[in-house]
Amino acid sequence: MRKTIFLLIIILSLILPANSTFSQNVNPADVQKFIKTYPEAKKYVSPEGKPTSEGAKLLETRQKEGAVTPAEIKEGLKKLKEKEKVQEAVLPEETLPPEEEALFEEVKEEAENSKPKTSKAFPGGLRVFGQQLFSAGPTSFTPPSNMPVSTDYIIGPDDNIVVQLWGRINEQYTLTVQRDGSIQFPQIGTIQVAGLTYKQLQDRIKREAEAITGVNVNVTMGKLRSITVFVVGAVKKPGAYTVSAFDTILNALIYSRGPDSLGSMRNIQLKRHNKTVTTFDLYDLILKGDNSKDKRLEPGDIIFVPKAKTIVVIHGDVKVPAKYELKQDKKLLNALKLAGGLNPSAYSEQIQVQRYYKNKERIVLDSSLDELKKQKKPFQLQDGDVVKIFPVVKKDTNAVYLFGNVTRQGKYEYSSEMRISDIVKADDLEPETYFPYALIKRYTPPEMSAELVPFNLGDALLKHGVKENILLQPRDEIFIFNKWTFEDKPYVSVMGEVRRPELYSCDEGMRVKDAIFRAGGLTSKASMGPVNIFRTDPKTKEVSMIVIDLAGAMTEQEDNNIILQDKDRMVIHSIREYKPEKRVSIHGEVKHPGEHPLSEDMTIRDLVFAAGNLKESAYIYSAELTRYDTSGGKFFKAEVKKINLEEALKGNPEDNIQLRKFDSLFIPTIPKWQKKTSVSISGEVKFPGNYNFAEKGRLSELIERAGGYLPESYLRGAVLTRESVKVTQKIALDKLIFEMEQDLAASAAAAQSGALSKDDVVAAQAAMASRQMLLAKLKTSKVTGRVVIRLISIDKLKKSKYDMVLENGDTLNIPQQPGVVTVMGSVYNPTALLYEEGTTVKEYLSMVGGSTVNANPDDMFIIRADGTIVSKQENGSQSLRWDEEVNRWFSGGFYSTVLYPGDTILVPRKLIEISALKMTKDITSIIYQIAVSIGVLHTLF
Repeated sequence: MRKTIFLLIIILSLILPANSTFSQNVNPADVQKFIKTYPEAKKYVSPEGKPTSEGAKLLETRQKEGAVTPAEIKEGLKKLKEKEKVQEAVLPEETLPPEEEALFEEVKEEAENSKPKTSKAFPGGLRVFGQQLFSAGPTSFTPPSNMPVSTDYIIGPDDNIVVQLWGRINEQYTLTVQRDGSIQFPQIGTIQVAGLTYKQLQDRIKREAEAITGVNVNVTMGKLRSITVFVVGAVKKPGAYTVSAFDTILNALIYSRGPDSLGSMRNIQLKRHNKTVTTFDLYDLILKGDNSKDKRLEPGDIIFVPKAKTIVVIHGDVKVPAKYELKQDKKLLNALKLAGGLNPSAYSEQIQVQRYYKNKERIVLDSSLDELKKQKKPFQLQDGDVVKIFPVVKKDTNAVYLFGNVTRQGKYEYSSEMRISDIVKADDLEPETYFPYALIKRYTPPEMSAELVPFNLGDALLKHGVKENILLQPRDEIFIFNKWTFEDKPYVSVMGEVRRPELYSCDEGMRVKDAIFRAGGLTSKASMGPVNIFRTDPKTKEVSMIVIDLAGAMTEQEDNNIILQDKDRMVIHSIREYKPEKRVSIHGEVKHPGEHPLSEDMTIRDLVFAAGNLKESAYIYSAELTRYDTSGGKFFKAEVKKINLEEALKGNPEDNIQLRKFDSLFIPTIPKWQKKTSVSISGEVKFPGNYNFAEKGRLSELIERAGGYLPESYLRGAVLTRESVKVTQKIALDKLIFEMEQDLAASAAAAQSGALSKDDVVAAQAAMASRQMLLAKLKTSKVTGRVVIRLISIDKLKKSKYDMVLENGDTLNIPQQPGVVTVMGSVYNPTALLYEEGTTVKEYLSMVGGSTVNANPDDMFIIRADGTIVSKQENGSQSLRWDEEVNRWFSGGFYSTVLYPGDTILVPRKLIEISALKMTKDITSIIYQIAVSIGVLHTLF
């Protein structure tokens, strides 16, 4: 062990409890104080004040071997003082210095808190065997969806199939299996694939596609479908889970965090169509590596985890102490095999079983391992049994122990008449051993209570004093201390232009040059001129400054290479402090823009090459040089010069001018360099995907390049989203939320002012509760960035007012016809209804029972599938109006409006009007209308 071992234990005891778990209440300042006192120990502590892995292991080893607390060190010192009966004690009787007193009290408190706390219900803290499999959660394994697809995988709806064609046709298609089990293969048509294995799918697609002469085909699986399964019973997180079609019972259990403390680990049932398909025993997987019962899941499967019937606890000197679940085999010997068997140190003559007898009393049953093996009728365990295996001995009976500042720590064989000098040799002591004081921790039978026996190590070893060379007893623990345990170790601080600036121990006779080499030597920027040394007077604590010459110190001139003292702080200055570095900068289209050192006779061409040369996008016919003039520190002036960069790079002196300090060169980009628009189209078009336009593309061009509409496309439901619109909508939504919060605050203040009647107060509270609910929904809503568009046939769309210009990042989705109309809000049965051609608002409202008594029919409105709004306030009184969608006239007002697939009728709720607060507007209507305008309505309901 290194000489730092003992103080390291004290440091780590501050930050690491006895069970090797990190303390959360460590004061990093205390730790840094110890590191400053003892720099050699800093490698065992992280910058955050936590022990490193090496430090944690060292402390754990030390705690297993033996320990003496700071409080015991103090007590031993006190006893030594009383024994010697002299005034010159190692430490004053009153107390230690305040900072060390606080440290020892803190160490004592940490030591007491770090003792293992065992419950009376021990070993209730033991984990259920096998639950560690689920401790890390779903992040602990690779999702099965990322695994290769096996040939027996069954194809189903929503699976993605990637088909690569090459030869006469070079294309790649991503085909999705539809709900009817088919895929739409371009140029081939519909192919039924649901129910086929992956191998059969490959064969069928290859057969169909290779019928096209000269075409080679490769078929792979893309994104696999998801299925829904249910994990119920005694699990930590029961519920429905959407999983991959590749997932198994074990995967679903990991998603649900596994069985809870009462759940069975050995009787996990997979139910399918009201039948138990398989029963999975996790012990087979953990102990035997057998996962044959871990079946792949199918849609609607139920994984049921019943409660365990028989649970026993096996703890003590076994290899794997834990709670174990037993099935039909409840033999004690077999249960011990589950726990890995007895440790070599286990006492096989006493295997104890604690049992609750008939729910009336607890009894103890003892047996030996040999007796268990000889019994004709095996010992059977019962639910709730606790099996305890005792160790042979906890400590060697014929040994003494040596710890601390010695080269060979550990246990030594005890012999009669053995003394301190027989164990501790002068040659075995580490440097900086503290001779005036050492300590024996003695355990006296039969109580084995600890007794502290201090002694003077110097007298025992160096002066051969019989009185101090104490006779030892079995199990004695001898502690030898480092002298820095009782006083601060001298240190110096080396800062500035050295390779490792930090604190270093100040050895006797250390000089300036020694400290610099200890700090890794000088950096290339170090100035060989003056060095400042700040020295603290040990008595007055006043700080004075000493200035030496670094060049003289490095050549060992005695006047400069002076001897350092405790707490000296030495600062090595940079040459840049005396002579600032000249720099120039370059920005724009170069590979490495930024600042660069200004070299002698540096020109514009040199600067361009220093910056990694030009990018392809650089405009070489013009550049801009900004020149700054400080005029000797009197004023600051900037001058801009135009440079022909092409001529400068050729070396033409008229443009390739010599640079000065602070010059900044800007190289612009070629106008409209690779300016492009990238948009995405999906849904019912022949070739969905991403398309690029040189600068500005139009809607009709995008659809035309995507192969046009498919027969199933529903143009009225097309959705175009735009990033710039999303930003605008977010601003509008935030403003709406802010205004609503202001209104609610004002309403609450008015309601509490006492100006309202009791009825009005009740009504106001109800109204505010409704508004708060809507406000909460708005806060969780997300804007969509939707732009209302109208799609028509491509030939009519071209050059029409609907053929809008696309922006970079636009996404267009053309869905299939939904086939339903939705009625929402204050109606008796808000739901989705099958679409019937020509059906009006009035007819759909009658199908859901009409408006409720709390409805506000005057603010009713329709959200068309294309995002447009038709409100009753605008159309309710019109007996005759023109419908642009179908180019025809309609009569009969709002209720006669004909709906189309994907349309939604919204009937808002009527809020109570409170005259005293002058709330005459229906806030619900305002929320609906503004929310619709910014594209968040579908996230509110």
